[in-house]
Amino acid sequence: MHNRDKFTIGRGRSCHFILNDKSVSSLHAEIAFTEDGRIKLTDLGSLNGTFRRDGDKLINITKAYVSPSDTVRFGSTELKVKEIVEALHLLKPPRPPGGGGQRLKKNPLQGKRLVRCVCGNVKSPGKPCNVCGSVTTGTYK
Repeated sequence: MHNRDKFTIGRGRSCHFILNDKSVSSLHAEIAFTEDGRIKLTDLGSLNGTFRRDGDKLINITKAYVSPSDTVRFGSTELKVKEIVEALHLLKPPRPPGGGGQRLKKNPLQGKRLVRCVCGNVKSPGKPCNVCGSVTTGTYK
């Protein structure tokens, strides 16, 4: 990701990362990539909260740095941070080192709305999933 990129997460159609789960607020959280390469997750005043899983415990997040190996929860949907970052790369591929020039590669899904399939894969809405073949999207708990 390019430094200082910010992306919204939520149920609303205007979000960069859309979660089809009624426990997720329309504009639930924001994920930002800082200049020093860290990932900052901020809850945007959601009703059901944003959490980081620590073993069996859920740690409430207002604003925190997270790792790609962390599992986070929005409402009742749990995801690995790595999955979110991979999906966001489809929307906006990273730039080459040094910050200048063209993006590393053009992705056919770049700039398109993405949804989560019933199997958990991220895909284009209305298209068959490349993992399970389903065109259905799901809600994860």
